[in-house]
Amino acid sequence: MKHTFASYDFTQLPLQDRIDVYQQAKVSIAWPVFKNLLFGFGKGSQLQHDRSTEWFGIISDAATLSVASIGVGLFIFDFLLLYPLYAISGESYGFGSSDPLTDIALYSMFIGGGAFVVGRIVQAIMPLIHGPRYNRILRNGLGLTRDEANRMQIALGVKPVINKDLYSFTGVQLTASIGF
Repeated sequence: MKHTFASYDFTQLPLQDRIDVYQQAKVSIAWPVFKNLLFGFGKGSQLQHDRSTEWFGIISDAATLSVASIGVGLFIFDFLLLYPLYAISGESYGFGSSDPLTDIALYSMFIGGGAFVVGRIVQAIMPLIHGPRYNRILRNGLGLTRDEANRMQIALGVKPVINKDLYSFTGVQLTASIGF
């Protein structure tokens, strides 16, 4: 976007046109935060056109859910296949026994679930960073203030000019300034 504003001067447009462009191009912040938190997979960042956070959401959710799913699959395999086999053979095999497969399954479920929660929190924070920065760059490029007023103001004034030398001209000077 900075390249676009460097190439084109949008400040030549009338104020109402610049406000209309800003209203159409600005990104929302609250809905993408909740969408990333609730639905995940970078869907909220997709609304803000933030590709890097969108890909982070897709990759982190897929990876963490895969780890947790592997843990659930191992646990189900252990519960449905190994427990009945031990019961048929007459050996005492309970849930609390030292079964390495159960330990691996539980650890991968907890690690995958914890990483999933952390990834969703990071996904919820990222639109809070990207959205205001995007909107600020857009406002600055369009020459608007935060409350959508014109940043470019012309001020005219009169300034007294008094010289120490009595023989010089003393009077007033017309001054103008353009504020950005």
